[in-house]
Amino acid sequence: MHEQPSTSPVPQLFVNSAPAPGLTSSLNSMVVHVVEGRATAEVGVVSPVRSPLPRVGIEATSLAIDLPSGGRVFSGMLTQIETRMEEGAASSTVLYARGTAPDGASDSAVSLHIGAELVSGSVRRSAEGATARCVAATVELRYGSRVTLITGDPEFDGRFEVTEVWHRFDTAGGLRVEFVATG
Repeated sequence: MHEQPSTSPVPQLFVNSAPAPGLTSSLNSMVVHVVEGRATAEVGVVSPVRSPLPRVGIEATSLAIDLPSGGRVFSGMLTQIETRMEEGAASSTVLYARGTAPDGASDSAVSLHIGAELVSGSVRRSAEGATARCVAATVELRYGSRVTLITGDPEFDGRFEVTEVWHRFDTAGGLRVEFVATG
């Protein structure tokens, strides 16, 4: 079964500092994982017979990813290129890269309401503090962002700092952010 294209805006891809519209239009999945400013990216594109993928060299080709709102979420170098083939289906190419991501350190907290900006989440409390794991529709969140969770449940609500983040895109679910935050 072929997934329907998402109506969600698509992240923009750049190869060697130049826009890569062929890659962007073929994008079917993306995960950017950020911890302490270090980032990894995994970008999946559908590869038709005439691939939109420019000739690239591993560790000699830069990759950058911008959100539809214009904010950069990843800058780095390709480390691997994988081609996936399956009988009766178009081949796909996955680009793997390592690099950096800007942090979102700020004195002001972003308010996230369950059912609005927050899609789902959980908070685990211990003697050391609280850890929140959430999925948000607010895609501009970054490592180091300060967030205030507002759910109406005092056991869940509170102020946290994002310590790990995943920017995800796929054709079925569109763009979203998963994060871990401590408070």
